[in-house]
Amino acid sequence: GRVGRRLFAFTDDLDVTHRLFDDLRDAEAYDRFGRPDARRRTLSALRSDREPDADAREADGQRWALAEQLRGSLERRLVVGRTTSRDPGVDGTADVIIATSALEVGFNDPDVGAVLQHKAPRSFAAFLQRRGRAGRRTDMRPITVTVLSDYGRDRVAFQAFEHLFDPSIERQSLPIRNSYVLRIQAAYSFLDWLAARIASEG
Repeated sequence: GRVGRRLFAFTDDLDVTHRLFDDLRDAEAYDRFGRPDARRRTLSALRSDREPDADAREADGQRWALAEQLRGSLERRLVVGRTTSRDPGVDGTADVIIATSALEVGFNDPDVGAVLQHKAPRSFAAFLQRRGRAGRRTDMRPITVTVLSDYGRDRVAFQAFEHLFDPSIERQSLPIRNSYVLRIQAAYSFLDWLAARIASEG
């Protein structure tokens, strides 16, 4: 109950989302069509305690015992899913889901224990929504990881990393006087009135 069994990895670029999805599937020893490749082992299997260089790796600070305990076996393939505007919905069997802003709100999964943000988020408000996907249960300890490069917005975000975890978000107002919004409200009000009228006469 302390850790979840699913990870959401968020990116802001659709091209990066597809490449990350393909790279992770390749690391989990699936072929290009998403079928398990019986001739290959998962990349994580090279870090197993049963490998001959396990003691040397541990002496160098590579300790994978906790990952092995949580995963059950580093030989087991993780199921990698993807959620974008082109791939709607969430695969309920997936262990790792690569997602864009399409998964920021409106989806509550109690099994999500970690969120990974690939590159600096485009807005602090979006990042807060993404962080909130993990740790829906009160007994869970959610984990948030942000992977940054050394360039552009990533460098700025790294130098001011405290803003990612304690951001100042400007107040936003709803455009309630917008004519388009008013037309939408009028249409739905009419439908509600019509449904109530039909129900009362039926």
